[in-house]
Amino acid sequence: MESVDWLHHKEFSNLIMDSSVIQQAIDISREAILVTIKLSAIPLTVGLVVGLIFSFIQTLTSIQEQTLALVPKMFAVIVTVFIILPWLLNVLMDYTIEIITSMGGWFN
Repeated sequence: MESVDWLHHKEFSNLIMDSSVIQQAIDISREAILVTIKLSAIPLTVGLVVGLIFSFIQTLTSIQEQTLALVPKMFAVIVTVFIILPWLLNVLMDYTIEIITSMGGWFN
């Protein structure tokens, strides 16, 4: 049985040793995290604000029902996502196009 040392294979060694590929992977990962933060910031902020409002109302009325705040938060987040959905899809499309075009130099 012959073992193959794939790290020393000609095609893989050029790819692994190239520092520009490593830097490009770091840049893609960084951009992915930033896009994720950008996409989730608005719905999370809306959920936070609605949750704070309902918690304040619950404090004033002394109602301690946990599901009372959950349903409006969920509804607000869902409505917010539907309102900003075109923008969300545009950001995702731009990021996907950027990833695909940057992969052009990977396959020589």
